[in-house]
Amino acid sequence: MSNLNNDSQLKTPYEQYLDARDLAPVSIGVALKASVELLRSGSKAKPFLLGGAGVGKTEGVKTVVADGLDAFCVALVGGFCTVEQERGIPVIEENTDGSVTFNPAARDILSKPLAELRSTGKIDRDGRTYSAMLIFFDELNQADSDVLKIFFSAFTSNTLPGLDWNGLPVYIMAAGNPPVNGYHVKKIHQSEAWDRRLCTIAIKSTSYREWSRWAKANNVDGNVLSYLKQKPELLDKERGKEQKVPTPATWAAVSDFLKSGIDITKPYSAVALEGMLGRTTGIDFRQYVLAGSEDTLSGEEMLKNKFSEVEEYIEDTIKEGKLAQLSSGVRGLAEHVVSLGMGNTSGKLNIPDLSTRIVQILDLLPADTVSVYSRALGDAQQDITSKKTSEQVAEFLREIGAAALTGPMSKEWNKLLARNNASLRNR
Repeated sequence: MSNLNNDSQLKTPYEQYLDARDLAPVSIGVALKASVELLRSGSKAKPFLLGGAGVGKTEGVKTVVADGLDAFCVALVGGFCTVEQERGIPVIEENTDGSVTFNPAARDILSKPLAELRSTGKIDRDGRTYSAMLIFFDELNQADSDVLKIFFSAFTSNTLPGLDWNGLPVYIMAAGNPPVNGYHVKKIHQSEAWDRRLCTIAIKSTSYREWSRWAKANNVDGNVLSYLKQKPELLDKERGKEQKVPTPATWAAVSDFLKSGIDITKPYSAVALEGMLGRTTGIDFRQYVLAGSEDTLSGEEMLKNKFSEVEEYIEDTIKEGKLAQLSSGVRGLAEHVVSLGMGNTSGKLNIPDLSTRIVQILDLLPADTVSVYSRALGDAQQDITSKKTSEQVAEFLREIGAAALTGPMSKEWNKLLARNNASLRNR
């Protein structure tokens, strides 16, 4: 069994980018708390939350940070701001469908609450009184160069064209995406002027365990939770240049869609889900929901639960004709096995026991579902970008196969090999 000698082989592009910048990611909760304390301190360095789409930056700033400062929050979105707006000129834009959109100038958005704060020392909105104001520059590093020049004055002199909040209880901070995984952003940290005015707080990619706590507290649909429990890599998937991939925020939107009472059997439900999740994930998720997802075991559960429970689950699922649900669970099993191989070091796993459990599971499956397992192994291996890690996983799978040939389920393994010779033998 080969050992992993270089941890960087397992790091995502985002983690490698943070290493290059000498930054350590933290949870969104820690990032928001740090932002509140930094703003309270009066430091000239302002918080800049760095992380992928959907990890909770925007929502967290508008709630946790704003509440912590008793501040009325106004957001300016860098990726959608024009030079004209920032200079004080409203913009009327024609959309592709022929309709028009009125985008007010930044001065119009900010001037009224600033005037209230200056004259009364407070801002009254929606039945609440605020003692301060928070100007939040969202997607800062997606703004074009001319807009960034205008925004820069907010961080250096507490002004924007036509606006001055010097002496007022006004806080400013920003957020943005990392320049990896398909995000086309300005590398503002390479500007010394910007870099010394921003305290960059990198946010960890959302884990299922962390997100599920929030999701359960906010009544996210059970189908979404159970699907992501067995496929946590789809919660915050790495983004290709053109690829449509879901984010944590996307999954929350999917939950809203399902909870609206949509008839999931209708073709239009497929269109909506594929539009939100991408075609491959959308199809797979819809089939999962149609098959009845609530009782699905994750790949990890198939390996760790009592075998009698796993056996009962598989037999009941087959009996009820929920083969799509079973296939989804089996794909999760294959992906989990590959993930074990990616992180495996000598002595951590009992290969004979692991191989026996895998054969026990495969022996219960219909032939076409066994082939799902094999294909999923191949797909998961192809997703590995490091040659060294790929070789390690291949060796790990060969060890599982070798252990199965001499283990207590060797007869069943040989039958499986004969039935699925090309696919299983080569994994």
